[in-house]
Amino acid sequence: ILSAIFCYHWLRQYFNSIASLAGAFLYIYSPYRFSVNFVSTSMGTILAFVFAPLLMLGITKYLIKKNKSSLSLISISTSLLLLSHNVSAMIFISIAVFYINYLIIIFRPNFRQIKNIIYSLILAFGLASFFIIPMVHDLKYVKLSSNIAFNYFDHFPTFKQLIYSPWGYGSSITGPNDKESFQIGIAQWFILGFSTFLFFIKSITQKIKSNTDKIFPFFLFAFLITIFFMLSESNLIWQHLKIIQQIQYPWRLLMATTLITPFFTAWAIDNLKKNFRPFFFLFITLLAFYCNRNHFLTPNFYRYPDQHYIENQNLFYGSTDIAWESRPIWSNFTPNKFPQTPFITNPDILKYQILKPKPGQRLNLQTDTQNPTTLTLNQYYYPNWLVKNNNQVINSYPDPQNGLLTIDVPQGSNNITINYQSTPVQNISNYISLISFAILIFLILKPRIRTTLFSSAKISS
Repeated sequence: ILSAIFCYHWLRQYFNSIASLAGAFLYIYSPYRFSVNFVSTSMGTILAFVFAPLLMLGITKYLIKKNKSSLSLISISTSLLLLSHNVSAMIFISIAVFYINYLIIIFRPNFRQIKNIIYSLILAFGLASFFIIPMVHDLKYVKLSSNIAFNYFDHFPTFKQLIYSPWGYGSSITGPNDKESFQIGIAQWFILGFSTFLFFIKSITQKIKSNTDKIFPFFLFAFLITIFFMLSESNLIWQHLKIIQQIQYPWRLLMATTLITPFFTAWAIDNLKKNFRPFFFLFITLLAFYCNRNHFLTPNFYRYPDQHYIENQNLFYGSTDIAWESRPIWSNFTPNKFPQTPFITNPDILKYQILKPKPGQRLNLQTDTQNPTTLTLNQYYYPNWLVKNNNQVINSYPDPQNGLLTIDVPQGSNNITINYQSTPVQNISNYISLISFAILIFLILKPRIRTTLFSSAKISS
């Protein structure tokens, strides 16, 4: 609902209410939206679809309507996108950046406006830095830093699949026989063709003057280039442009077409004669509803107990998720069941008693050994672990075979505690986010503070 509301208000900056309402309707009645909601059930992508039109709204209100308060909206929506889903943020923010540049070229705002836009985006990254900076910094510690989770080449949809592909609740596989649908939508294709035809006729018969007419080519080009990047013909670019390989599935660019088509819908209705607008609104909304009528149905499935998934190693490479890419780089094995003990040691060498952990502790262990030994925990090593022996910080390292957390236990009686702590990078990132949040609050309240001070000065005089 929120995504439709934000999409409506974005389109309302350009078009009449009935045109904007139709565009918002097609934004939520897109096959890919139903696929995300009911097939992949990716909560991050679902949230990203809410914040994407909010970002477009903020950009439009600032650069077109000259609304200064929209700078805060740009910062908030961009930061929420960054926090929602990495791939979705990459796609939607890329569209927004190209949108900003196009508006700057067409409408030529002054240097101060351009500078403010840049500052608002920097503030957005500051707000999200508590997540973004540690994510980028710690990437070198996980498997994903050296491997792409999926081979993107196996997941190029065909052009036929983009026009129409059967609905399914399976997964993307190599070849054209995927078990899920990648269609853009019958209503969306129709509105693309209809609006492009109208724009072509209007370009020939009339002089393009309105803001919407000037912006139409941008979205048309963005739509077409997105289609190209989803097809295998773009493989050469994917090979050399490594950053887009992080998208993993080229069909994820359906996010872009889903965001773009509402503009075509609103533009087409807004350019019709007033008498025809209600009829076309009814037609396009009914068409979108009819074409998506079966997409509300949820699949029948059997709910296996959690232990079934935990103890079956063959389910590790599942159809809808990936797991190895988040494992630390030191790990060389895939666990297939819960460990029987929290650590690995020789009970003849090391006597131990597990104590009740204090708040914040993962493990509290009392040990006794006559000779120095090692203690390996059934927990992957990671730099965040803080290990103490008798309240003194000691060194920990990864087990060379399996990458498990390993410590050296000296001779005698020892009280070993293990905590999971924030790294200096994480702490600095948290402070950056707090400072950015304070700046955002100040910018939001600044006009009110100025008005209050001005009113007080006026009364006193």
